[in-house]
Amino acid sequence: MKAQNLKEAYNIFDPTPLEANIDPFYIRRGESLVKLFSTFDQEPIKVLFSGHRGSGKTTELNYTEKSLASKYTVFNLKIGRYLDSNEFDLSNILEAILSSFIRQPSFMREILKEVSSSTAIFRSIITKSNNLRQKDYLAGLNELISKVQKKTGKKVLLLIDDLDKFPTGIKKVLLEEGQAFPGIDCSMVMTVPITLFYSSKIKNITEWFPHAEILPNIHPREKNGDIYQPGVDILKELVLRRIEPGLITNKAIERAVFYSGGVFRYLVKLVQDSSFSALTAGENSITVEHIDGSITRMRSDFGRIIGMDDYEALGKIHKQKNLVNIANDVRFIANDIVLEYQNKTRWVDIHPVVLGLLPTV
Repeated sequence: MKAQNLKEAYNIFDPTPLEANIDPFYIRRGESLVKLFSTFDQEPIKVLFSGHRGSGKTTELNYTEKSLASKYTVFNLKIGRYLDSNEFDLSNILEAILSSFIRQPSFMREILKEVSSSTAIFRSIITKSNNLRQKDYLAGLNELISKVQKKTGKKVLLLIDDLDKFPTGIKKVLLEEGQAFPGIDCSMVMTVPITLFYSSKIKNITEWFPHAEILPNIHPREKNGDIYQPGVDILKELVLRRIEPGLITNKAIERAVFYSGGVFRYLVKLVQDSSFSALTAGENSITVEHIDGSITRMRSDFGRIIGMDDYEALGKIHKQKNLVNIANDVRFIANDIVLEYQNKTRWVDIHPVVLGLLPTV
């Protein structure tokens, strides 16, 4: 249901991933994971899934889980809570996957209760045994997968979320122990940071994960700066699916669209912050002035992580639409200071909000 007033708008423009109520707000872009697993469903496939922070990766996984439920037994596992920040190995990941199984929604609990009662690895995890090795976790996971597939009559699909939040840790695991993942007897999607694809060693990783999907940002402008109307329309649709048109002016929507850089999270945050400003000012709709105030506050946040020494490099990136020195500039990608786009070719540009910080562009 669309927001009918600014209080509702503030709540409905929540930047957290869509979960239960996906359909009214979900917007598909690029080749979806649903299409991939509907096309290649004979043998287990492993997929690295990436995109900028806030681009909608978790929402895409939630949509995939819902859409493929009739074809696969899907486990959508948020494993970040089981990992120490960037200090983990493959055994820790496998243990986190198994631990996440225990916390599945109610519709899977009976199946898991039945199959896990005879699976030794579960008993070891529950009793916090310290004698487990990597091969034990892998064997236990495969045993569980086999039993679930036999019980449900459907293949298992693991959606492993949160690993993109641990860029150093997951890169180390994939480089040093990546060869173990093909040994997991089911299809799998694993979220990873977009910076991983700027690594000189990425080919060593994709040897074990032949499928790599990057969720694209929606570019409201072309590489040459011209307006890209299809992108603008998609981003405007995201806003108007959540709010009645009378609560926000068309010019305000367009300003938010262009300054979001095409990243869903920033678009939602701009409208949410602006709805709060309009509400506290006693007004009934969001105007360009409210959006501009939100842009200024967002620019201030970016300004805290950009130094004067960065201006020259950012100016060159904006001009060339590519990173100048990947080893140094990849941190701009990691912090959304620079955004990646895909249409006919891959290209990058400075986040529109950040452009206002540079003395000349």
